[in-house]
Amino acid sequence: MVRSPGPPPVGEIADRIKMVRAMNEGPARDAAARDLEELRQPHERVFVGRSSEGIAAVALADGKGRQRIRMYVGSDGAGRLEFLDEAGEVVYRFPPEPASA
Repeated sequence: MVRSPGPPPVGEIADRIKMVRAMNEGPARDAAARDLEELRQPHERVFVGRSSEGIAAVALADGKGRQRIRMYVGSDGAGRLEFLDEAGEVVYRFPPEPASA
């Protein structure tokens, strides 16, 4: 079983809100506010399901909710594994796609 940490305790979030509000305006406060917002709204890290076309899929995401690994099995039984970069572009695929002529 894989467990993801749940949201932080309410007291911790309240303390962070007070800290951000006490900061002077500027880039540091903006960055702290963005970090706080991400802390308050956790992202989906794991997806398991299938499409209406019968493709079974498992997707794993990083801490910011960006998919980084995708596994597929098509209705024909063929499997595929993809690794993605931070921008969501496939950087490695197995099996590799055939070269275009």
